[in-house]
This record gives sequence, C-alpha cells and structure tokens, in this order.
Amino acid sequence: MPKPPDLLTLARAGHAQSIVQVVRMELLRRRWCAQVDFADETLHIHLIGSPYRPQLSPQVAAAQLFLLLKQLRIPRLDQVEICAFRGSRLLWRQSLKLGSRQRWDRFSFDNWAVNAWA
Repeated sequence: MPKPPDLLTLARAGHAQSIVQVVRMELLRRRWCAQVDFADETLHIHLIGSPYRPQLSPQVAAAQLFLLLKQLRIPRLDQVEICAFRGSRLLWRQSLKLGSRQRWDRFSFDNWAVNAWA
C-alpha cells in the first residue's frame, strides 16, 4: 500500500490546512508561540508574546519569518500578515509579499545588487 504524502508535500500542492500545519510546526520548532490561519490567499501569523519575554523588533521578526517561509517553498504563499501581541494588546503589524520581485526589496536575497550593497 502506498505511503500517504507528508504535510510539506501537501502544503506545496496548495492544501490550505497543510500550509497552516507546516508553518505552525516550523514556528513551534523555533520556539515561537503563534496562531496561524490561512484565509483569502493570505497567511495570517499572530505572534503571541509573554510579558516576561523580550519581543523581537518588527524588522527582525519579519525578516526571520520571510526566510522561514521562503525556505518552505510553498508556492501558494504570496501574502503574509504578521501581528505581534502581548496579552490582548497589539504591539505591531506588518504585511509581507513573498512573491514580489521588487528591484530593491531589502528582504530579497535573490537580487545581486542588494547582495553587493549589503
């Protein structure tokens, strides 16, 4: 009997629930407490912080999440909405476009000019 496909394979095929599970598992593996949801072709990540644990800056968190999601190579992930909370208070919100190929995209590591400047 053939083995069923793993979650990452299903996520790369576009299965929404598998995308959520794969991203959630990767965040947990990195010890990030987060709620993940996929709706309207947008991945929503709600980072939940403890009042006793220092928070990452929005730029660092967004860059780390960008790299994590790019490494997963899930083609259906083009838009990501990140919100950071401490308790019920919203600390910051940021949107990422993973599919964008802007010329001077500071999160792009595929652009030779940005790499040379960095």
